[in-house]
Amino acid sequence: MKQPRYITDDDILKTISPAEAINVTKQAFIDYAKQKSKMPEKIYLDMAEFNGDFRAMPAYVERYNIAGIKWVNSHKDNPKQGLPSVMATLIVNNPKTGELIALLDATALTCLRTGSVGAIATKLLCKKKTPKITLIGCGKQAEFQIKCIQEIRTIESISCYDVVTDNAEVLAKKVAGYTNEVMISSSIKEACSLADIIITTTPAKAPCLSLYDIPQSCLIIAIGADAKGKQELNHDILKNATIIVDDIKQASHSGEINTAISEKKLSEHAIDATLGDMLVGNTHLTLKDHILVDSTGLAIQDLALAGYYLQK
Repeated sequence: MKQPRYITDDDILKTISPAEAINVTKQAFIDYAKQKSKMPEKIYLDMAEFNGDFRAMPAYVERYNIAGIKWVNSHKDNPKQGLPSVMATLIVNNPKTGELIALLDATALTCLRTGSVGAIATKLLCKKKTPKITLIGCGKQAEFQIKCIQEIRTIESISCYDVVTDNAEVLAKKVAGYTNEVMISSSIKEACSLADIIITTTPAKAPCLSLYDIPQSCLIIAIGADAKGKQELNHDILKNATIIVDDIKQASHSGEINTAISEKKLSEHAIDATLGDMLVGNTHLTLKDHILVDSTGLAIQDLALAGYYLQK
């Protein structure tokens, strides 16, 4: 039996560019839509006493002939201790024998695939070639949204808002090279007033964005809601938007739409399409002025990027 490989976050970032990550993530969506991958539902371990939780995310990806599971946390208070809110480890196995192939630090990989989804959604659903982008929540996930979106669009401006102003200031410096104008906003409404794309990456359990805050027409990419009870958007936005999800089951029980569904303000029938359906051409939509992309994060994306790395 071969010695398993150990792969660090630095290894991932040195080897996989944002452009490559976008292509791999796009293909992962297509393969899943064509039923060439397997992905059971996430399993959650709630740690309310530590204001966080863990998730186990298994998958099998035929394209790279690997199976595996990602063990990832979400701890809201970590930044106060100088730690990322989200950290992850990925175990990769031979699907035929169960043999351990590799163990990966998967925090950077998670950021890359999440940013890639933002880029894919932008390419599919934002008509403007030079969009103005607003970031609600200014952590690592927001940074990678910009790193990936700038691969497929020229960004006219970036507006940053975070309840912790220091976070917005730090992010503004990191993304300054991707646009000619970066602004730090004092309120969500101010940040969103001229936005073509609004990206939310907060750990909120109560809505921070309402219909009142957003322009008449925009794309909203909701990243933060990734567990039952989490919610970034007021339900009035959902009721008046075209809704696109990464996975119907996962979005329904742990994505941005989960609270609206559990409170019976929305049903799964309100979902207009998945990103995979759009990429394979299985849907023809008449888009509303407001478009919501509910991105929960899929294990097939993590495994696909790991497989791509291992084959390079």
